[in-house]
Amino acid sequence: MEEVIKEIYRVMEAHGYHTHWDSADNYISAFYERLLPPTQGHESSTLQDLRARKTTEIEALSGAVIRLGENADISTPYNFMLYNMVKFLEGRNLRESET
Repeated sequence: MEEVIKEIYRVMEAHGYHTHWDSADNYISAFYERLLPPTQGHESSTLQDLRARKTTEIEALSGAVIRLGENADISTPYNFMLYNMVKFLEGRNLRESET
């Protein structure tokens, strides 16, 4: 997660985007200390979609980071891996539903 976040921040900065966390490190601290603990039992919408054999939002999430990274000549291998893993599971669900 930390590397995914760092890639997102590099891409955001290259394109002039900002968030109320001024750095990846500050967001990572907030993520572990404040955001993650109250949601520890939560299942992400991506997981819920995969279980329901629906299309996920990965295209709008990691897919967007990958495309914006390519436009700025920024490597995004962690987002690329995450994207491909989710797309593989989506594809497997689609293949299984066709049989």
